[in-house]
Amino acid sequence: MSWRDTAAAITVPPVSSIRHELSLLGRGEGIVSIQSVSVGVVGDVWLVSYHDGSPIIVKTSFDVPPDFFAVEADGLTALGATGYVQTAELLDVTEHMLVLEALGPRVDTQAAWEALADDLAGLHLGTIHDRFGWHRHGYLGWLPQHNTWTDDGHAFFAEHRLLRYLSEPLTGQALEPRD
Repeated sequence: MSWRDTAAAITVPPVSSIRHELSLLGRGEGIVSIQSVSVGVVGDVWLVSYHDGSPIIVKTSFDVPPDFFAVEADGLTALGATGYVQTAELLDVTEHMLVLEALGPRVDTQAAWEALADDLAGLHLGTIHDRFGWHRHGYLGWLPQHNTWTDDGHAFFAEHRLLRYLSEPLTGQALEPRD
């Protein structure tokens, strides 16, 4: 059975596993609480609070490929480096977890949504290159996401973001051959 086949069998890791992993990173002292923020398809998100009042966010999964969180950390670092969008500061990454600064909630206003739209537009304008792809493959949930360099952006999008997923079983359940 592959790691993807275990998706339905994933269980939320016990808090003791999170404490242990944080201890290995030198982040285990002074923890006063570990609260589930969300349970996702691939991983779970936790708010870890320390005695001094400082919080961190920990994204965990013990059922993913060894490079899963390293790939996500690489992408967050690249997005943050553009200066167009704010990403949480990467504090640590292991095979089983991604440790990030805890960002506060955003205000849900029209102005906030317009600022996000401007930031995303700037991000896309700031990443114009003569080729399309990424230096490593990644993941879209449980699925491998291929990022092979391509000279044509339309071909990259068609091959690696649309057509690539047509052979996946869930796609066959959602689309009919005529689609």
